[in-house]
Amino acid sequence: MKKTFLFLMAASVCLFFSIDSFAALHFKITCDDPILSVGEQTTINIHIMDPDAGDDYGVILWQFDMWPDMDGIAKVVSWAVEPWFAYESGYGPESLNLPTSGNVNAFYAMASDLDQVSNIGTGDYTRIASITIEGLTEGQFQYDLGNRTTLGFYGVLRGSMEPQQGYFDTDNSVSEYRVVPEPSTLVMLGVMGLFLVKSRKSGRL
Repeated sequence: MKKTFLFLMAASVCLFFSIDSFAALHFKITCDDPILSVGEQTTINIHIMDPDAGDDYGVILWQFDMWPDMDGIAKVVSWAVEPWFAYESGYGPESLNLPTSGNVNAFYAMASDLDQVSNIGTGDYTRIASITIEGLTEGQFQYDLGNRTTLGFYGVLRGSMEPQQGYFDTDNSVSEYRVVPEPSTLVMLGVMGLFLVKSRKSGRL
């Protein structure tokens, strides 16, 4: 993991000045249930697409940072990438990550062979990773994808070590998430509300 992380860092630094000259690689995030209770978990999926990628020449390496605009409402409890894709994958060093805030920085995966046949992101979006979060406290936040670290926000296609700059497809993404009180709390609040209503009616009689 450390070997790949150092490779990615070196590649991103070497190509930093030329990254804007290449086409954008589209990323989006989806979630079946963006509303969760305190203590409940939900899984967020990350997808990738390159509009210009040809058959068998899809993505072989990707890197992004993912963070909420409000810390501490949810935490990251696990992450995963598609097993048929990765040679190595994971977070960057602890100094770049604080899972209890919901951040997933320097999240990456790399193909086992840089000339590996890949149809990832060709023609349509391909799911490349998933992140499971857990609600910590009531509130609302929005996830963003982008570049918050020196490693950048990009992907690399088979047959080329030129990075394609990342583009977050907000129009097709589930970006907003909400954590609500746990069900038992809602039931208790409901019972208390009924009790107060009953008490007020009794006092009027």
